[in-house]
Amino acid sequence: MTIKPVLLEKYALNAEQCEIVAHEDGPLLVIAGPGSGKTKSLLLLALNLLLNEKVEPSELILCTYTERAASTMQDRLAEYSEAVGYRKDLSQLRIGTIHSICKQLIVENIYYTSLQNDFKTIDTTEQQILILEHLQDICTPEMQRFYSARWGTAWSVACKLGECFTRIAEELLYDNLKEVYKSGSGSTTDRPRTTDDRLRSYLFHSYRKYQELLVKRNCLDFAHLQNCVHRLLQHPIAGPRIIDHTHYVLVDEYQDTNYIQEQILRKLASGTVTQNLCVVGDEDQALYRFRGATVRNILEFKQTFPACKVVHLLINYRSHHAIISAYNTWMQTCDWTNPAGSSFRTEKDVLPIPTKIYPQYGSAYAAVYRDIYEEAEQFVATIKRLQRQGKIQDYSQVALLLRSVKPEFSAPYIQALEAAGIPYFCPRSGAYFEQEYVQLLVGCLARILGFNDAEHASVATAGEELEYVDSDALPAYLHVCEERVRYACQRFPYLLRMLQQIQRELAQNQRQRGFPLTTYFYRLLTVRPFLDAIKPVDAGQPELQRHNLEQFSQLLSLFQNYYPHPGLTVESLDAIGHDFFRKFLCVLYAAGVNLSEDHQLKLPPGHVPILTIHQAKGLEFPVVVVGRLDKAELYPYRNAYKFLQLCARQQPFEPEPRIAAFDYYRLFYVAFSRARHLLLLTASKGWPTSLATLLPDLPLWEQANIERMPATEAVAVEPDDPLLRYGLTSHVQYYDTCPRQFQFFRHHTFVPGIQKEYREGQLVHYTLEHIHRVACDNELSSLSESALRVVFERKFHAQLQSAQSTSVPLDEQQKERAWQQVLRYYEQNQEELRNVIATELPVQLRSARSVLTGKVDLLINTPHGPVMIDFKTQPRVDDDAPILKHYRQQLHFYANSLERSNYQRPTKLFLYWTAEASKQDALMEIPYDANSRAELDQDMQETLDNIHGEKFHVRRPPAMEVCRSCDIRYLCRQDNII
Repeated sequence: MTIKPVLLEKYALNAEQCEIVAHEDGPLLVIAGPGSGKTKSLLLLALNLLLNEKVEPSELILCTYTERAASTMQDRLAEYSEAVGYRKDLSQLRIGTIHSICKQLIVENIYYTSLQNDFKTIDTTEQQILILEHLQDICTPEMQRFYSARWGTAWSVACKLGECFTRIAEELLYDNLKEVYKSGSGSTTDRPRTTDDRLRSYLFHSYRKYQELLVKRNCLDFAHLQNCVHRLLQHPIAGPRIIDHTHYVLVDEYQDTNYIQEQILRKLASGTVTQNLCVVGDEDQALYRFRGATVRNILEFKQTFPACKVVHLLINYRSHHAIISAYNTWMQTCDWTNPAGSSFRTEKDVLPIPTKIYPQYGSAYAAVYRDIYEEAEQFVATIKRLQRQGKIQDYSQVALLLRSVKPEFSAPYIQALEAAGIPYFCPRSGAYFEQEYVQLLVGCLARILGFNDAEHASVATAGEELEYVDSDALPAYLHVCEERVRYACQRFPYLLRMLQQIQRELAQNQRQRGFPLTTYFYRLLTVRPFLDAIKPVDAGQPELQRHNLEQFSQLLSLFQNYYPHPGLTVESLDAIGHDFFRKFLCVLYAAGVNLSEDHQLKLPPGHVPILTIHQAKGLEFPVVVVGRLDKAELYPYRNAYKFLQLCARQQPFEPEPRIAAFDYYRLFYVAFSRARHLLLLTASKGWPTSLATLLPDLPLWEQANIERMPATEAVAVEPDDPLLRYGLTSHVQYYDTCPRQFQFFRHHTFVPGIQKEYREGQLVHYTLEHIHRVACDNELSSLSESALRVVFERKFHAQLQSAQSTSVPLDEQQKERAWQQVLRYYEQNQEELRNVIATELPVQLRSARSVLTGKVDLLINTPHGPVMIDFKTQPRVDDDAPILKHYRQQLHFYANSLERSNYQRPTKLFLYWTAEASKQDALMEIPYDANSRAELDQDMQETLDNIHGEKFHVRRPPAMEVCRSCDIRYLCRQDNII
C-alpha cells in the first residue's frame, strides 16, 4: 500500500516509519525503542488505511495500555485527520485500553452474557472487600481454616484469593482445573494427596463460587472483564458478529500484554484471511510481570505468525547521545542468551539521530554521598544549580525517580525539599492515611460515631483482635487522629461547634431513617480547616488537600456500597461505627492507600515530581535523577503461583533463576531512558554490585561542566495532554442545572452520598435497550411477551443487587408500572422495531479544547428517511415546559453529530414519553431547523466556555427539589445561595 502524498507532505518520517505507515496486509511486528516515534507511526498507519479506504472507522481497533494514552491517541488521530482532510466519523473507531474496549464489546452484546445493564467494573480494592465480605459464601469452613493457616488473617486470605482468581481468569486455567478437580466440594473424603493438590482443589471450588457472586452482584473485576470477552468471542452468534466487523487491530505497548489479552487480540484479528494484527512494543520496557504481563507475547510473535513483517524503530528523538549510550551499555551487560532457542531480548542498539549535531557535554553522571541525608541535600543543590544556570525554567522539569516512594525511601528528599522551600509532588507513597486532613476526618467521624480509641484499645488488650486484620496499629492510629481533632478544635472553634451540633442532633433524632455517613462528611466541609481546602487556590497549586477530601468521599461511597445501612440514627451508631472502623477502615489502613492519582490528576507545574519508575513510564523529563541506588539490590524472583503451573496452558517462558536479573535491567532501562538533557545516578555509601558494570563509564557529577547543556523551555512534562471529555447530559446539562454541583461532582471528583432515584425509569430504559439490540441483530422473532418478561425480571433483580445503601428499591406497584410501559411500547411499535438502524449509537463533536459526547437512543428507517428517537420514561410534559430546552438541545446535538458522520441526516426528531398510554401522545416531534439549532448551539457553547473558564458561581438557584437532594446544600446555605 502506498502512503498518501498528503501524509508525507505533513509529517516527516524516517525510512522505518515509512515502512510501518505503508503496511497493508498481514501481521506486523514493530520493535520500537524509547523516543522513537512509535505512537505517531501507529496513528499514521491507521490514518493511511482510512485514506486508502482499506478499512472503515468502525472496522478498526486501536488499543494501548493506559486511559490517558488512549485519550491522547484519540486526539492526535483526530488532529491528523483534520490536517489531511479525512472527513469520515472517527467516533465509530474503537480506541482505548484493552479493558475499555472489552467493556464496550460487552455493553454492545450484553444479552449474550450473564450480565445486565449498568454492570460495574470493580478495582482491586473493591474485589478484595467483596471477597472479604463473602468469605463464608466462597469458602467452606474447612477451606477457611486451610487458607488461614497458609495466608494468615481474613484480609490476607481475601487478598490472596483475589490474586489467585485473577491468575485463573487471565491464564484461562478454569477448564484445566475443572478437568482435574471437578468434584470441587471441599470434602475431607478422598482428599488430594499433596498440599498443593488440596489448594488447587479448594481454589477451584472457591473460584466457582466467586464467579456466581460476580453474576449476582452484576459486576466484573478487570480480569473477568477480559475473560467475559474471551467467552463472548467463542459465542456462536456474538463471536462472528464482532470478529467479522473487525478488519485491523493495532496494538501499542504489546510487551505489557498478558496471555488472555494476546488470545483476545489474535481472535479479533482472525476475521480476515490475512490476519491484520499490528503490534508495537519493546521488551526492554516490560515492567508489568507482577500484573501477569509476559514478554513472551512480543518475543514469540514471529513464531506465532511466521509470515509477519518485522520493523525495527530505533532512532531516538528524545535523549542526548551520551544518555543513549549509557542505557545501551546498561542493557548489553546482561546475559540475554537462551541455550534452548531464541534470545530473551531482541538484539538491538538504540541510535541517536544520525543527522543531528549534539552539543558536546557530559549528559550522564554518577554521584556517591556519605549518607542518604547528604544525597537528599545534594539533590536540592542540583536543582538550585540548574535553576541558577538557567538550564531549567520550572521545578517540574527535574524528576526524581525511585524504586519505591514509600516514606523509608522518599522521606529524606521530602524533608530536604521542604527545608529549601521547593514544592514537590509524591502521589504514590502509600501515605494517604498520614495526611493531615485525612487524620482529621477520621477523628471527626470517630467522635460522631462515638467510636472512642481508648475504649477500642482496651478491648484489644482484653484479648479481642481487630476484625479481619492481625494488627494493633489501628488503635494507635485512631489515637493520633483524636489528638489531631482535639488540637484542631482549639484552633477552629466552629469545628468544635459543628461536631457538638451533629452529636446533639443524633441524640435527639427519632427518625426511622437517618442521613448517610456522607451527609456528615459534607457538613464538615462547611467549617475550617476543611473549608480552606475547597476554596479556589492560586493557579499551578497541586490542591492536594482537596484531592485528599475528594478521595475520602470516594472511600465513604465504597463503604456505603459494601456495608449498607439505612442511615445514621441513635440505634445504628454502634453498628455503623463497628463496620466503618473494625471492618472497613482497618483493612484499608493495613493495606495502605496511595494519594489520589487518577488519569486526570496531572503532574503539577512548579513542583518536583517524586515518582516510582513505573509511574514515569511513558513520560519524559529534561532532567532525571535516579536516586537511592544503594538500595537497588537485585532481589531473587519467587513465583507465588507455582502451584497453579500444573494446570497452565503454557510452560514457563523465561528460566525462573534468571527472571530477577531480566526484570532488574528492564526496570532501570526505563528509568534511564526518561531523560532528555541530563541523567544523574545517585547513591549513598556505595553502589550495589549489580550496577558496577555501568558506573565506571560515567563521569562524576561533582566534576560536571554543563555550560553547553541546552536550556529547557517551560514546556509541559506530560506531552500531548488529552482534550477534556464532556458528556452532553452528564456535563453540559448538569452544569446548566447547577454550576456548583458540577464543580464538586464533575470538575472535582467528590462523590455524592445522596443518589437520585431514577430506578423505575432506569429499569424501563434498560429493557427497551434490550429490545432495540435484539431488533438490530434481526432476532426480533425470538422476543415474545413471556420472553420479554423474563428479560425484565432479570434486569429488575440485577438492579436490586446493585442498589446503593441510600437507594430505595422499587415496590411492586412501581415495578408493575415499569413493566406496563415496556409492554405497551413493545406492542405498539412492532413495525418500527423491524426497521431499526442503530441503538445506543455513540456520537461526538470535537473542538479545539474539548470533546463532547453522547448516545443516540434509537435510529429507525422510514420511507422518508431516518428518524431519531430519544426516550423519556415519564409522562409527557407541556409544550412550554422549561425542561424541553434541554431535550431539544440533546436531540439537535445528536442530529448535528450524525450529519457530520457517515449517517444520513435525520429527517425528523422525536421524544418518546413511555408513560403515556397511547402512541400518539407518547411521540412528540422536535423541530429541527437552522434557526433553532443555531440558538441551542450558542447556548451549549456558552456553557462549555463557562466550564473551561471554571465559572461555577450560582447566579440563580436551581429548583428546590434539586437542592433538597444535594449534599452540598449546607455549603450553599452558609454562602447565602439558597
